[in-house]
Amino acid sequence: MSLSEDGVSYALRYEERNGREPRDVSRGRKFPGIDIISFDGEGDFRSIEVKATKGSGIPDAFETEFTRQLKFVATHLYVVRFKRGGGFDSLHVVPKKVIDQYSTPDKHGTAHRIVQHIKFASGLMNRIARGEFQEAG
Repeated sequence: MSLSEDGVSYALRYEERNGREPRDVSRGRKFPGIDIISFDGEGDFRSIEVKATKGSGIPDAFETEFTRQLKFVATHLYVVRFKRGGGFDSLHVVPKKVIDQYSTPDKHGTAHRIVQHIKFASGLMNRIARGEFQEAG
């Protein structure tokens, strides 16, 4: 399995453990910018983009994951971190509204940039590194 597939697999199990019914849509073209769609019994719907990294790496994002206005397509970003030597490290669940805060330039001009791919804004990645969105594994 690739690192990306490991991340999606971990996120699917996380969703199941939390009482939701997830579906892997990462290989299809029907849901561009989304790896998992997940439902719970109370009408809550999540569309999830999963990024898997080793150590403290910053994941890339791609054009299909953002609208033309640079708003995140999915309702949640799951950053799954694995230890460099192998094994799970941490899961960070970031809601769309947080990601979209970084889609317009701040006073320093920092924003996502679409060229071939996007690096998530360093401010967002710093918040993830501090454990702000960390979920229990």
